[in-house]
Amino acid sequence: MGSGSIDGELRFNRCTSDLWIRRFDGPGIWPPASFAGLPRGPVGTEPAKKVRIETGKPCVVHGRYRKYPLEPAQPGDGADDIRGPMVVLLPGDLAPFHVTLGPHGEFVSREVATWELVAEL
Repeated sequence: MGSGSIDGELRFNRCTSDLWIRRFDGPGIWPPASFAGLPRGPVGTEPAKKVRIETGKPCVVHGRYRKYPLEPAQPGDGADDIRGPMVVLLPGDLAPFHVTLGPHGEFVSREVATWELVAEL
């Protein structure tokens, strides 16, 4: 990743790019022990009623949605007892497809999905 400026100096070369990428590799650097002012758990309230939307349909409730049916929790998943793909949608957003990726992040497939509201924001 090398790029120059108007005067032609090299801002990044192979060595400096490598150093920049590794800046968080030291122990205790990232993630920080705490984020000042942020709550311990995810923000949001339990939805008053079940809201489900399908791919391509507009969202009406601002919140966190997970792919339905929800996958059962596994040991070590955390306090919310559910797992699976999650998206945050604003009113008017269209519900997305569920995208499957390969082991190296390459696109494998997409499928129509139903998303269920798990927390109102």
